[in-house]
Amino acid sequence: LRHCWGTSPIVTNTTVTLSDRRTAIPWDILSKTFKEAIIVTHTLGMRCIWIDSLCIIQDDIMDWEEEPKKMGEFYGNSKVTLAAPKSEDGHGGCFIENDKIVHYRHPDSQTTIAVHNFNHHRGYSCFAGKYHTKDKPLFHRAGTVPEALFAPRVLYFGSKEIAFQCRRLLCYRCEGVVEVVTGGDTPKLGYEQARLQLLEPNQVLESWADIINQYSTRRLTVETNVLPALSGLIKTFLDRGLGDFVAGVWTDNLPLWLTWKSSAPTAARNKYVCSVMAVGSRLKAISDIAY
Repeated sequence: LRHCWGTSPIVTNTTVTLSDRRTAIPWDILSKTFKEAIIVTHTLGMRCIWIDSLCIIQDDIMDWEEEPKKMGEFYGNSKVTLAAPKSEDGHGGCFIENDKIVHYRHPDSQTTIAVHNFNHHRGYSCFAGKYHTKDKPLFHRAGTVPEALFAPRVLYFGSKEIAFQCRRLLCYRCEGVVEVVTGGDTPKLGYEQARLQLLEPNQVLESWADIINQYSTRRLTVETNVLPALSGLIKTFLDRGLGDFVAGVWTDNLPLWLTWKSSAPTAARNKYVCSVMAVGSRLKAISDIAY
C-alpha cells in the first residue's frame, strides 16, 4: 500500500506492540485508508498486504535502516500495489465519496446529459510536477518515486477516478488508454530499460538524473533515510557504466554530478542524514556526512 501518514495518528507497529500485532490487529483501530485497502485486497482474491507503518517496527532504528533497502523486493515482487494519492492522512481512504455528476441541458435541444465533473488526467505519472499533483498529496512524498518505478502494477484510487499503471501503459476509469508507451520517453520505461540493460550509457545517465531530480524535491518521512530509501534503485543502476556509488553520486562523470544547485531556498541542516549502507561490494561506505 502506498499512502500518506499525515499528521493524524495511525496504527503502527513498535517493539512494545509487536507481540500483540503478530497475534491480531483489531479492525476498529485501523485507519479508513487501511480498511479500504484491505477490502480491495480481499476483493482481488489476495490474502496479504504490505503496509509500511505495520511492517516496519517504528521505534527500531535497525529496522528503519534495513527495511527501506528491501523496497525494491517488496514492490517489485508484488502482484499489484494499491495507492491512495488523494488522501493526506489515514482518514481520506481509497474510495471515491464525492463523485459529482452535473446534469446539463443544451439550450438548442431537449436532451439532458450527465457530465462527470473532471478536469484532467494529469498527475499520475511518477514524475508529474507539483502543479499537476495539488490534489494528490501522496505524490509529494519522496518514497513514491522508487515505489512507482519498482511496482509492476499500480492501482490508483484518486479523488475523481481510478487509474491503473503497469510497465507499459497508464489507463483510467473512463476506459480511454491515455498513455501507451512505445518509446523511451517516460521515466518508468527508462527505468525498466535500465533494469533490463537495454540503454546506452548516456541514456542510463539521463535516466538516473531524472530520478534524482524528482526524488530530491519531495519530502521524506524519515529524513535520515535519504540514501537507504534509494538503495533498491542503486542496485538497478550498478554495472550500467556509471561507476561506483558514493554518498549520493556516481564516480564516473563526477564533475557532472557535482554541478547541481537547489531549485528553492532550504534551511541549513546540522543533522546527520547520510547513513552507512552496503549495496553489494560496489557501494562505498561513507559516514559522518551532513548536507
